[in-house]
Amino acid sequence: MNEISVEIDKTIKNDKIDVDIDKPHNGKQINMIEVSPNGSYLVTYSPEDDSIIGWNVKDIDDMDDMDGGQLKPEPNHHHIDNNVKLTQLSVSDDKEIAYICDNKLKMINMNNNQEIELPYEKLCINYHYCTFFRTPFGFIQFIHCSDVKDRHGTDQKIIFIYPTRIKNKKLTCKGIYKIPENFELISLSKYGKVYLLSNNYVYAWDISTKTSIRIFVNEKDEECKRDSIEISSDIKFVCLRIKNKIIVYSFELEIPIASLNNDIQLYNFIKHTFHIGLFPLLFPLLNSGFRNSVMEYYWKKCLNRYQNDILPDIIQITTTGYAFGILDGDVWKIKMSDELDNEIYDKIKTKVLDFNAEETFENLNIYLFNPFLKNSLFREIISDSNRKEAIELNTNSTKWEIKITDGKLEFQISNNVWNLIYTSKFNVKVNYFYGSILLNDNEILILSDIGIFIYHFNENNKSLCLIYFYYTNFDTNNVERWYPLPLPNYYSFKLSEEWISYVKNNRESLLKCGAELLSYAIEEHNLELIDDIYIKCLNHFKQDLRNNKAFLRIIPLHKPEYYPEYISRFSLDTTMIIDSPFYSINSNLHLRSFQHLQMVDLTDSILWTDYNVLFHKIHEDHKILIYLLLFNF
Repeated sequence: MNEISVEIDKTIKNDKIDVDIDKPHNGKQINMIEVSPNGSYLVTYSPEDDSIIGWNVKDIDDMDDMDGGQLKPEPNHHHIDNNVKLTQLSVSDDKEIAYICDNKLKMINMNNNQEIELPYEKLCINYHYCTFFRTPFGFIQFIHCSDVKDRHGTDQKIIFIYPTRIKNKKLTCKGIYKIPENFELISLSKYGKVYLLSNNYVYAWDISTKTSIRIFVNEKDEECKRDSIEISSDIKFVCLRIKNKIIVYSFELEIPIASLNNDIQLYNFIKHTFHIGLFPLLFPLLNSGFRNSVMEYYWKKCLNRYQNDILPDIIQITTTGYAFGILDGDVWKIKMSDELDNEIYDKIKTKVLDFNAEETFENLNIYLFNPFLKNSLFREIISDSNRKEAIELNTNSTKWEIKITDGKLEFQISNNVWNLIYTSKFNVKVNYFYGSILLNDNEILILSDIGIFIYHFNENNKSLCLIYFYYTNFDTNNVERWYPLPLPNYYSFKLSEEWISYVKNNRESLLKCGAELLSYAIEEHNLELIDDIYIKCLNHFKQDLRNNKAFLRIIPLHKPEYYPEYISRFSLDTTMIIDSPFYSINSNLHLRSFQHLQMVDLTDSILWTDYNVLFHKIHEDHKILIYLLLFNF
């Protein structure tokens, strides 16, 4: 399964391209493209030409054009055996490729076209998946899953992990894990995750941390089949398509943040979350009409400069903000903008969607997932050193006016049809602004003498909400200190009831900031707030017992001498409804339920496995000598 590669609807293709020996793959059709984990290198595969070609992403014909252009193929090509079917292809940042064909796994160094030996090739009888991935520490590793017979002759699915430090043209295994029974392998991710299916749950096992999460994917009675699941993921999110439903899951919060059942919901979700990096993950899961409408705009915007109206055959979008496509036998690269233009939205609405009122995802705070605002934003805001008591900003359709009156923030947001007046007050006076900037049409970031604010304007119900507040004595000489946006501190809650209300009533914000809010409530001996947070966490958990266990971790065990009744109350409330009554206590004294996936660690058997492989090799290479030795003694 290729995670993020899709083939564009044939209805937008031109006629077949004639064979041209001067073109890559001799002008034969390309049907596979794969990009390395950091997006610096890619390879293409043509089954008609039986060849794999590498392309340096940074080597573009028009180097002055930062929006992209045509890539150049590298001189080294790799040819595979004739009449074999290549089922999977992966590539590393160091220009190594691995592919599965004819039930064999091959690894090639594209720099010199030399084959790299895999130590346990004789043990593996069936290869399921392989990929390169980069660890959190920046090391590149290779992983594959294969069937290996145990001593009883039973096939076991085994995962092998190799650092890509090659010695004598050979990899050295550093990790072996067995997939437990009743678990099916779905895929391996280039971001270091193993995806498994068992009993209507998708499990994501992290190779680096050896921890796992699980996502319940089917609320109906019928069993969910592996072949009905498509997965696209990165470090922060995993998107799963199960038949006609797409689930978006946050690894950080450990909950699904969206369940998209139709194109209208998908349209609204993409529009609200485009610039936090979710679109590349959703792209391969979209239906062809939706997908083509978006990509047609971007490709024509890029290719029109070259007077070319043909659209690419196969497109892959990377999380680095670029798209790659096959056009007339060559690879093209274009830059994806941080926002989808309104022109695209209008086109999708009229061409693809029967648009009616649906969920707009206005309550999903995107800054929980992408706090890395550009440093240039802060520098732009404070470039004018004059302190202000009033701000005026304009969008295409809306006017924002903000002023300080008696230490409070007064907002007036208006257009030709309506006018909203809103007052935001704090438990300390706001004296002046350093400045502000519109993050988009509906969100504004404000820097003041008491801290950083982000307000969200909801167009549907014409309301304004404080969605981020961090109290600080802002230092204009140390802008980098606020990159990324810091988590709220004690005084952020102390100074704003509005901020407290937002965190406890917003599902995702409660997960992200709930522990800090509860710590504040305990410090302040605010029993009403403590009880309110406790009840909301339990209610969220009860609403989805399978997916919302993360809310239980907000309820802490620190300072139990203050409120011991909550510990016994928590135990009574959860024992009757949770599917496992046992808990472990992690290092910061939060309650955490045991995970249900336990990969079998066989790493200690590597020396024994090496011995068996060596013995098998000696036996195969020196059968006659072994026969003579055995019978002479």
